Parts: sequence; C-alpha cells; structure tokens
Amino acid sequence: MLELGFQKVIQSLIDKAKFLFEKEVVIAIDYNLLEWYGEELPYIIKSKPRKGTDKFIAFATVAIVENGKRFTLRVLPVTPFSDKKEIVKELLEYAMKFIKVKVVLMDRAFYSGEIIEMLNNWVPFIIPAVNNNKVKEYKEIARRRGEVEYEMSNGTKYRMVVYEKDDKVYPFATNTDYTPETIHESYRKRFGIETQYRIKNKFLGRTCSKEYSVRYFFFLLAICIYNLWILLNIIERGKDGLDPDKIPIKVDRLVHLIRKIIFFNSPYR
Repeated sequence: MLELGFQKVIQSLIDKAKFLFEKEVVIAIDYNLLEWYGEELPYIIKSKPRKGTDKFIAFATVAIVENGKRFTLRVLPVTPFSDKKEIVKELLEYAMKFIKVKVVLMDRAFYSGEIIEMLNNWVPFIIPAVNNNKVKEYKEIARRRGEVEYEMSNGTKYRMVVYEKDDKVYPFATNTDYTPETIHESYRKRFGIETQYRIKNKFLGRTCSKEYSVRYFFFLLAICIYNLWILLNIIERGKDGLDPDKIPIKVDRLVHLIRKIIFFNSPYR
C-alpha cells in the first residue's frame, strides 16, 4: 500500500510533464544505497565500504537522465534475495508505459548474460563490460578492428565497442550501432543519475528508526519531492523563457518552504 500510494503521486507528476516525453529519451537504471549502521537484518545488503559501513538499505531506480527532464519514474526495494534481472525487467516495463526509450544505460553491476540476453531484442542498451581476462583479450581485438562480437559464458552475444582515452581502453557491451564516440557521450549521461541522488538526499528525511517501512517511506517521499522540484523548474523556465541549463527554483528554497509548511501544520507547534 505504501509503494502503491507513492507511485500514484509519482505517476501524477509524470502525467503533468508528459509533454516532455513525446520524443525518445535516454534513461538509466541504478542502485541507490543508504548507509546502515545497525545490526544485520534480512533486508540489509552488503557492498563496498562507505562512510564507515559495508551495510546498506538498497533501492533500484529507473530515471530519465537528459538535462531538464531528470524524472525518477519508478523505485523498487532491493534485498539480498532480489533477482537483478527481474528488477531490470519490472523497471523497464513500467517506464515504457510512459516514455519511448532511446537507450538504457546501466553500470557494470548489471553486466550479466541473463540481463543482456533479455535486453538484446527488446531495447537499446549500453553497459560497460567487466574487465575479466576474456574481455581484456577481446577488447584488444576490438581496439584494432573497431568492434568485435563477444560471446558470454551463457552463450549470449553482444557487440563490443571500445573507447580510447588517455592511453586507456574502455570496453562497452551494446546492441546499438553507435560509434565509440557516441557510446562514450551517451554513457556520460548516466552520471546524471548520480546528480539526482545528491539532490534527492537533500530532500531525504532523517530518522534513527530501524523499521524498514519508515526508511522506505522517507526515500519514496524524497523521490516525490524531487520530481515535484523538477516539474516546478520546468514550469518556471517555460514561463520566463530561461535557459534550460539554469535552475530558477533552488533546492534550498523548496526545502525551506516544505519545512515551513510542516511547522505551521504541526500540532506540536
């Protein structure tokens, strides 16, 4: 019920901005990790240590990562028992109800035969290849030829394209016909989701609660406020004809307004 209620709010905000999504858009799927310092619980996942802990509450998101359109479309909780392929499938199926996908970007955490096999005949994708021994061998071939067909351990095949910069070679898995330069430029948009996380964290409520539902509530609320902030800026830019790269309504201003609303409506005031 919690997720359903918030998803209706998110969908309402997307509907109000659907005029932005008439053309194909670039989207990204990623994991958002929130640090956890308590005891190990069934929903806690472990990852690379950060800020003094290797335990996290995790959420998977799908978001538009084009400048001026950076809406978060869906959020799913992630636990140690989550199936990564099913998460990607559910996020994409939902997103494609509202938008046309130009290409989906994912990081190395999603580099797997199962996921790439699913995407191959479904939607254009770009994923950096994991630099295992076989990939290292093939990326040198791709470096000489420009590209190479790569077969994964489960038999899944993809087009390996490499991009070279500063004497480094970056291999990518893709089913697009993009040039190495276009793949590099397209993948750079994925970092727009990292920017989204930094902004969302400013809207994220603070709590000491160990209840998962409470943490989930605060994260979904932050997503809704973030999407509202995006929509308000789109409306404001349209009204004043401002440069799309400029942000007329600052994050701190919206946070201040929300705090005032909460304060004046609090029974403990």
